[in-house]
Amino acid sequence: RDGEIPDDAFYVNIYEAAPEDDWTKEATWHKANPALGSPIMSLADFRRDFEEARNNPAAENRFRRLLLNQWTEQATRWIPLELWDANGGKVPDHTGDECTGGLDLSSVNDTTAFQLTFKNELGGYDIETHIFVPEDTLEAMGRRNGVKYSQWAEAGIIHTTPGNAIDYTAISEAIIELGKKYNIREIAYDPWNWKMIGPILDPLFTCVNIRQGHSLSEAAKEFYRLLLVHKIRHGNHAALRWQAGNVEAKLDKHDNIALVKPGGSASKLRIDAIVSTVMSLDRSMLQPRRAAEAR
Repeated sequence: RDGEIPDDAFYVNIYEAAPEDDWTKEATWHKANPALGSPIMSLADFRRDFEEARNNPAAENRFRRLLLNQWTEQATRWIPLELWDANGGKVPDHTGDECTGGLDLSSVNDTTAFQLTFKNELGGYDIETHIFVPEDTLEAMGRRNGVKYSQWAEAGIIHTTPGNAIDYTAISEAIIELGKKYNIREIAYDPWNWKMIGPILDPLFTCVNIRQGHSLSEAAKEFYRLLLVHKIRHGNHAALRWQAGNVEAKLDKHDNIALVKPGGSASKLRIDAIVSTVMSLDRSMLQPRRAAEAR
């Protein structure tokens, strides 16, 4: 096309949407797809793909990149807050019920999240949130992260652990108490810092090592699907909502999703409670499969 290799027998014409083109307009679709509407490229199918992309930021990236030839960022905000808020139903009392857990342990003075997921009558899941923060760092962490940790602690929305560093003993004791209240089938954990708490929890629960990243793609996609059809209930937990708004979805070449923080590991934003929720959901999704295999 650019004449770098003279070859009159080879013709190149690239159809693409310009960066400034509105990806939601059908005129843009036709600009990038001259065969659109013909027997070889169905406009109805294209519209269905568009509807999925309009409701799912991760699918939007794929639609724009693969169907419109538009360059996009590798990562994009995963959960629109209006979609999150639409799933804010009250979580009922699940005392005695089966559930699975997801545990994302923090570094010395950051948040740790332990999330429980219960199957609900909607055909989806209820989420119970437990976020732990060192008591003596509430104000400093709040200033650093731009949120009101101290107010959340006073309201009982988050848990505090003694001192200025995360107290793994206090967290393990809290999980053990939850194990007395609920039937926790499995706990998924990331290996980071597991040696600090694993020797306490391993004898009491079935604990499963799950590395974060693209290995959680299937569970992440199912979680998003359930949000779209309003089958998740999270009880409008304020700290969980903040984290939901922070999560970005990073896609690999096969459209597998990895949940990441904006700005990478140095970011002040937190997403551990959302990642823990997806880890817990991963284990819940495997329970019916295991039961069928056992039969």
